[in-house]
Amino acid sequence: MNRELSSFLESTAKTRTFRDGEVIVRQGQLGDCAYVVKTGAVIVYRESNSGDLPLATLGQGEIFGEMALLRFDTYTLSVKSDGDSVLYILPPSLVNDQIRQTPPMIRQILSALLDRMHEVNTALLDLDQTSR
Repeated sequence: MNRELSSFLESTAKTRTFRDGEVIVRQGQLGDCAYVVKTGAVIVYRESNSGDLPLATLGQGEIFGEMALLRFDTYTLSVKSDGDSVLYILPPSLVNDQIRQTPPMIRQILSALLDRMHEVNTALLDLDQTSR
């Protein structure tokens, strides 16, 4: 995470500590916040009838939940703390204030990118469901 972003988050975002194994977001839950890892790590995983499938470990400065927040959608995957972690919480008001300050062309590009990423994610999840 660059110094400018770190300074911005320190001055505007609230933080929360999560204990080892604590679920932060659950797939299917309404995406009401995005998160940035301040310290520690989190595990991104897919819940299924056959058990949890870990997909990634995110560390300091990495963000998650942004797609659900920006698309006013549900979280597509679950995330839990891997050891104790401290996360910056990015509520819609904070993110929307930043987006409103972005030039219209960049907002349009961001919107198109989000739509395409959502389509790809949905296709991958559907493919995963059919292969089981």
